[in-house]
Amino acid sequence: MARRRIAAQPESTAKAGVGSPIPLLQPPAAAAKGCRVPLANPEPLPMPQASEIVSAVPSPCQLEPAVTEVPVPLAAWKLAGEAVIGLAHRRIGLPCQDAVAWRNTTRPILALSDGAGSAAISERGAAALVGGVSRLLISMEDALSLWLDDFVNDAETQAALWSRRLLAHASGLLDDLARAERRNVRDLRATLLLAIVGSARVFWWQVGDGAVVARTSSGVQALGQASKTKGEFANQTMFVDAASFDDVQFGLLAAADVSGLALMSDGGAERLVAHDGSRVASRVSGWFDDVVEQRLTPDRIALAFHEAPMWERTSLDDRSIVLAARSVPNECRMVVPSPVNRPEPTPTAGCEETIPAARHSEVVNDKPFGSLAQPTAGRERRIFVSRHPGAIAWARRHPWGMLAEFVTHLEVSDVSADDVVIGTLPIHLVAEICARGAHYLHLAISLKNTQRGSELSADELDAAGAHLVAYRAFPVPIGR
Repeated sequence: MARRRIAAQPESTAKAGVGSPIPLLQPPAAAAKGCRVPLANPEPLPMPQASEIVSAVPSPCQLEPAVTEVPVPLAAWKLAGEAVIGLAHRRIGLPCQDAVAWRNTTRPILALSDGAGSAAISERGAAALVGGVSRLLISMEDALSLWLDDFVNDAETQAALWSRRLLAHASGLLDDLARAERRNVRDLRATLLLAIVGSARVFWWQVGDGAVVARTSSGVQALGQASKTKGEFANQTMFVDAASFDDVQFGLLAAADVSGLALMSDGGAERLVAHDGSRVASRVSGWFDDVVEQRLTPDRIALAFHEAPMWERTSLDDRSIVLAARSVPNECRMVVPSPVNRPEPTPTAGCEETIPAARHSEVVNDKPFGSLAQPTAGRERRIFVSRHPGAIAWARRHPWGMLAEFVTHLEVSDVSADDVVIGTLPIHLVAEICARGAHYLHLAISLKNTQRGSELSADELDAAGAHLVAYRAFPVPIGR
């Protein structure tokens, strides 16, 4: 794997500018070299301080020796992705400013862009970037195949040349759109993340914040330098329209050593990748497996991003992710024990270690809603059972409420396996729902005595701390 080192100060922008980078992270050749993997019970992650950022001299882009020079069939890769509007934008009627694109016509190509929140029509800039750059890469297939599909010696040189070419093309796309719309290019500004998969090598490229994550034989880890993408404050980044080549991060990985890739916007990475890039939630590895099995639908991504643990104490920003994954023969899969009644870690066959589950307070590993028990792709229903207008209005305030069916009475015989039923149902019905292989989420409310028996509005439910809690129930025999 190779990483581009950057030492120059970027320009200050609306979300702008970071200082000199921290030293390069160790390559993922072996855990003994400092490979970053999720840790058990991580401490809270502080924002990096200016005093912690040190200068570094740029080093050339280098390619680590491949584990084996065995080409990986491009057809082995499966792709998935989605851009999900954030609650902050939805509440004030703004569109989602993230855009994603993925192509698998000849080779897997992933693209993700996050429009600047301060830019007037940044969603159009983000869409232009992912669409225009994807088309460029498709049209340049012959040139890409020469250094991504063959084990040539000049791959590092080609990676640097293509990094410059991509920045120039992306900047040109925004300039053209700005002229066509008679706008300042600052109104369109956005970040851009890319990944291009070859038989021999995987090339990744990044301008601005977000995260590029790879699953290799050493584990799941974030690529690049977090200090470069975030800077001293969490709301700073660099955008394509103001970026120079020194602001570009890029690298190469041996394709034979990679079984998963993910690009995330900063909102998408907020609960999945630690702020300093040192830890990645084990859920990401599970999503790679779901992509391979073609279970990770756009609905499932949207529902997962709208789970309560994903939103609590966050910026409520748009959340987007695009993934590519492939199965590996005799793959050593990471084992993540359940946070409840966790047994001692036991390595799987051929694995050297397991990765303990992380706490919810930092990265989300559990599946409280939308991905309970790995629901079958696209066939599950979400049924909200209530006769109270306030509860229905409260549910429709949440993004998952847009996907729910609303009924005043539930016939349990209509519930199928993997359905999700939401409401305040009696315990015997909850047991019947669970017996059918479905899932039950209870609308939990802390009511004052004076509120009992009265109709509550959506605002009153919010004030009472209304939230969803997953329950499983089953009957037990009563002893004599």
